[in-house]
Amino acid sequence: MGEKARICLAFFVLSAFCLGGCSTIPHPPEPEPSAASEPPVSAPPALPPFALSFSKEDSLHPYKAQSRANLDLASLLYEGLTAVGGDYAVRLNLAASIDEGEPLRPVVAIRSDAHFSDGSPVTAADIAASFSAAKGTAAFGPLLTNITAAAAQGTDRVAFTLASPDPRWQACLSFPVVKQGAEDPPLGSGAYVYNAGDDTLTLRPGRGGTITSIRLRDFPDADAMLHGLENGSLTFFYSELSGGEIPRTSSATADVPLPDLLFLGVNARHDALKKTEVRAALSAALSREELVSGALSGRGAPALSPFPPQWAEAADIKVLGAAENIASAVAQLEQAGYNTTDSAAGLSLELLVTQGNPFRKNTADLVAQQMARAGIAVTVTELPFAEYENRLKKGQFDLYLGEVRLSADLHLRSFLTPGGAAAYGLAAESPAAGAYNAYLAGNGTLQGFCDAFAADLPYIPLCWRQGMAAFHRSLSGLIPHAYDVYSGFESWVFA
Repeated sequence: MGEKARICLAFFVLSAFCLGGCSTIPHPPEPEPSAASEPPVSAPPALPPFALSFSKEDSLHPYKAQSRANLDLASLLYEGLTAVGGDYAVRLNLAASIDEGEPLRPVVAIRSDAHFSDGSPVTAADIAASFSAAKGTAAFGPLLTNITAAAAQGTDRVAFTLASPDPRWQACLSFPVVKQGAEDPPLGSGAYVYNAGDDTLTLRPGRGGTITSIRLRDFPDADAMLHGLENGSLTFFYSELSGGEIPRTSSATADVPLPDLLFLGVNARHDALKKTEVRAALSAALSREELVSGALSGRGAPALSPFPPQWAEAADIKVLGAAENIASAVAQLEQAGYNTTDSAAGLSLELLVTQGNPFRKNTADLVAQQMARAGIAVTVTELPFAEYENRLKKGQFDLYLGEVRLSADLHLRSFLTPGGAAAYGLAAESPAAGAYNAYLAGNGTLQGFCDAFAADLPYIPLCWRQGMAAFHRSLSGLIPHAYDVYSGFESWVFA
């Protein structure tokens, strides 16, 4: 047999063996799956540094700051004798106790463990000096109108002097307390300390909170802040939506109720408007629900009393209607001698509004439309602010659209005190003003005042505005409110 034939025979035999008996050839066992063979689990992306906005050109001194961002940061650096929550409840902060044995001269005792960031104690002299500084500012001055003086009694007690009784005066003690000295910004007793070298806030040792460091970043405007929120260079953004425009963002958002009241100012000296029936008709013709949905794009709440609905003491007091009541409005007008079906014999009024704010103009136009349903002809007149203000001061108006932010004590002095910022056209003998003074003095109830207000209507509440907080989706625990957007910051979690 030749070599070639032997090779072919060997190949044939081998092939036959494999085809016929391959199943008997043992195979090595398959390896057990191991962790190394599993697809790798990617780590979650690292969070950016926690960052808040501020104005580099503005001061962080609470009594020198002008920007909203810097004023908001004051609650992280400084504390007041008291603090006011989102429900307007007052709690003691630097104050250990308050003695109201003399109602118009209460005495506040300072906590013995209250210290500034350098370890020095918070003294009565520091508080008295802070009060004097706060009283001269636009941000805190309105809050302190009824407190005329603060005097140190030793090192740990301060005596305050009130001009008149006020059941919520303790809310006025929420002004920031700073250490006396030449530093700018001054030292505070808050949870954080400002580091000028790198524009950061650092959590003080022993203070609660999970956010130990905060980077402050300067943004030129709201658009830049929103962009920073989207790209991670800003963690939290707050807007009071004063221009009526709602920022668009893909971040998490939360509504922030504001003590900002949109209202109709009424000239009670006007031939028609001095009649309570006419003022009642104007209020009944309003759909406050429609104003919230139409003028405020849903960012607000109908004003059903003179006070914000979040205030627990007044939450159940609703003396005004949320929806329009045309039948009531017509009946009140007819009682006052006006024909709602004959324009010649009907009621015609002018409503003043400031130029340059489309949100205000839209609100005024909607009010006019609602009044027309009850047969009331309202002409909206836009004026430059100086002319608008001048006509109000001279009493040359029927109605005006205004907005007032109530201070933390929820005082209505701007509306019901002659010479108040929103008291244009207030009647000399306003029953509502009298009932309010009785309530303040302890001679009347809150419900009693609100009932008197609804019967008198020295001004006509429309709705309460809302602000908006936008924030990184990894941030939780937020409870912002108008007086402290960083409220409960020790409970915020960024993880």
